[in-house]
Amino acid sequence: MAESEQQHRHKMQRKELNLFVGLKGLSMISAFLIGVCGISWGGFLLLHDKSITGLTSLLSSLVALVGVYLYDKKHPNKKDSE
Repeated sequence: MAESEQQHRHKMQRKELNLFVGLKGLSMISAFLIGVCGISWGGFLLLHDKSITGLTSLLSSLVALVGVYLYDKKHPNKKDSE
């Protein structure tokens, strides 16, 4: 009885871990695509003589990406390291 319960628990933990890893990867890909789109849009606007708008878009995307990276380095999530 206890062994089957333990096997069930291990199976559920394995499923949870696989889901967590998949969602983590998906969120990283999404963040990368959003950042690339923002930087590309800013570059496009700069090339088409929209200097203030393009520079704002470009810099805001860069600042957001760098800010999230630095925050994650300073405050690591304890759940990720377990």
